[in-house]
Amino acid sequence: MQRALLGMISGNIRAITCEWRADIITVKFVFDGDYSPSDEEDCEVIVTEVAADFPEHTVETQLVSLKAPLSLADEILTAWVYVRREMH
Repeated sequence: MQRALLGMISGNIRAITCEWRADIITVKFVFDGDYSPSDEEDCEVIVTEVAADFPEHTVETQLVSLKAPLSLADEILTAWVYVRREMH
């Protein structure tokens, strides 16, 4: 997952979380407000990289809009992959 994120984290991403089951990996991107078509494309590139590393799994994508300073607590799946530093 970390390799797939190299150079792909935009300033609009607040957090990325994931979970894995027997044959499904879910990756959730939490954006600070609305996300653009370009953001969606970047997420697809990341998920494609993850799928290449785990060919036996189906990789699902979730995109969520959650404006800071709203809490990220309810958005976590199994583990955080990335969380932006936020000062409030």
